[in-house]
Amino acid sequence: MEEETGSQQDRLYSLFESNSLSELKEVLAEMHEADITAFLQILGEEDRLRILTFLEPSKIGAVLYEMDSATTKELLKAMSVESISRIIEAIHPDEAADILAYLKPSRAVRILNSIPREYAGMLKEILNYPIDSAGGIMTPEVVRIKENYTVEQAIRECKKSYPADVPLYIYAIDDEGRLTGTVRSRNLLFADDNDKVFEVMNRDAVSININADQEEAANLLQRYDLLALPVVDDDNVLKGVITSDDLFDVVQEENTEDMLLMAGTSEKEPFTEPLFKKALRRIPWLIMTLFGGLIAGTILKSFQETLNEIVALAFFIPVVIGLAGNVGIQSSTIMVRGLATGELVLKTSFLYILREIRVGLMLGFLCGILAGLGGAFISGSFKVGLVVTLSMFTSILFASSNGVMIPLICEKIGIDPAITSGPFVTTFNDIVGILIYLFIGTMLFRMG
Repeated sequence: MEEETGSQQDRLYSLFESNSLSELKEVLAEMHEADITAFLQILGEEDRLRILTFLEPSKIGAVLYEMDSATTKELLKAMSVESISRIIEAIHPDEAADILAYLKPSRAVRILNSIPREYAGMLKEILNYPIDSAGGIMTPEVVRIKENYTVEQAIRECKKSYPADVPLYIYAIDDEGRLTGTVRSRNLLFADDNDKVFEVMNRDAVSININADQEEAANLLQRYDLLALPVVDDDNVLKGVITSDDLFDVVQEENTEDMLLMAGTSEKEPFTEPLFKKALRRIPWLIMTLFGGLIAGTILKSFQETLNEIVALAFFIPVVIGLAGNVGIQSSTIMVRGLATGELVLKTSFLYILREIRVGLMLGFLCGILAGLGGAFISGSFKVGLVVTLSMFTSILFASSNGVMIPLICEKIGIDPAITSGPFVTTFNDIVGILIYLFIGTMLFRMG
């Protein structure tokens, strides 16, 4: 499949370079938007815009939706209001709202004023909510049927209002529009025409509040293995639906964001982004690590007398802080992942803390004994080995506890826990690990 995609990209590039535009247009018309997006990523901005003119508005919209946000913003800046309006009208409301959110408010208003009023109203409702909320990623296109309808009436309503490209979920509502249940299409098809909808519906409908975070929506969809998730307001009125393809994008986006935060960069970096911007994104994290290193250097300097007297202690600093840092990263990564997937909740977090501390005790004991034996053998000093053992045990126990506590605290106060699994935890554990090691070394050697 990858080879086929690669050859397709080569063919497109060859047609583009040879200026075989009519053939290029035919090939693009048959291609999936994901493949077109991949091809556009290797071109410059002017060439991208030129290629987009060969596509139908609906396909341009799909491509813009697939692109990374920075590239989409650049392309939209270069497009006319009329062109964007045609694109917006040709795609689904949730995708259209995402694209409009990239525009300056003045341009977005002009576009909303130029499209049909009913569709514009749909988009305005979505845009009222944060882009990373359930309301921000939902589509208002949903099949609603009254729970007191007969099956015959319900089927007739479905035929009349069923939107394209939406999974076959039908939602039952009461007279006030509140969600009361879900209806499977097969239940309608095989029920008696005179049966009421409330007799064949499932009353245990899983839904999400319109203000909830998109990550919570993704977790619900995965947990209950749904194709779509109804979105309701505070009064349980059905407002729209989030489909599985939207949630797939959310999961990918959240995982990418967490991965980049853990690696020490704050945002996705498009491959075509200028080098200066790439460097600028990483500076804050590197400065934090630099200050951490300077603090660690200050600690080493304050224990200079100890290190001068017992030079062998310096040999094992990398071992102690390296293993402790690794354990801290393991613990924090597990916690961040658990919080992200919903497997771990704050109400029961105390149990996870105790469990991770027990793991830290076992790891600290095992690694402490092995490192101490190695330290004693290399240095030829039992006392150095004892310092390494005690320091390793204490540092790993601290790092394990630290790796659990900091993500939980961040989650509690509303900070993304993924931030804590990168340079922050590593730097903090390094500082404390050095302090523990040199303090224990100084105490033991001074005691004689």
